[in-house]
Amino acid sequence: MITNSSLPSERHVYRIGLLERLPLRTPYPSIAARVSDIVRRLPRGQTTVIVDRTGAHAAYDMLVEKGLSPIGMTISRTAFDVLPRRA
Repeated sequence: MITNSSLPSERHVYRIGLLERLPLRTPYPSIAARVSDIVRRLPRGQTTVIVDRTGAHAAYDMLVEKGLSPIGMTISRTAFDVLPRRA
């Protein structure tokens, strides 16, 4: 269950088709390349990339630079808080 922090009564359910955790200390360019490679093999318009932006935002920013439109999320102990997309 994912809850938008600005609208606590609104809930969204996401079906996760792939959840991958890359090894610690994986360089951000390698993360962006891996995600981009996966997304480009999937049908257009049917995939939403959700990226953890709890700490550094560099990997998220690199995905945007690669032409993807990820949704950045802050993962907390109690809920997921959706961050607004960057323009």
